[in-house]
Amino acid sequence: MTIKCEVKGSFDPEKPMAALSVDLGIKKTGVAVLLKEETEGTLKASQIKIYTQKAKQRKLNQLDNQIASLQRKVETYRTKGKKTKNLTRKLKRLATKRHRLAVQYDHVLTAQIVKWVARLSRRYNVIVG
Repeated sequence: MTIKCEVKGSFDPEKPMAALSVDLGIKKTGVAVLLKEETEGTLKASQIKIYTQKAKQRKLNQLDNQIASLQRKVETYRTKGKKTKNLTRKLKRLATKRHRLAVQYDHVLTAQIVKWVARLSRRYNVIVG
């Protein structure tokens, strides 16, 4: 697969052009593809880096299961006319914990990608998209 592009701006004329595309996913945390300049204005896929964070997925699944269990319990309580205030608080705490965990792991992933881009920029004029 090749992509034609025209780049305007100030770049080091000694370095070849390269584009880096990053896609964040669910099962695979992230995929980064480096497209290097093959001929003038033509980029070709050169390197593919797949980032997985199994610990993140495992912890998020555990929290998701706890949240789902509490949600079922809340629904059961509501149908029986029982109060759900404590359960709702627990749900809110778990949802907040899940969000903080996801943000923390995403921060680590971002740092890894930035380090890779920094290494690549020594050899290429890198455009990230």
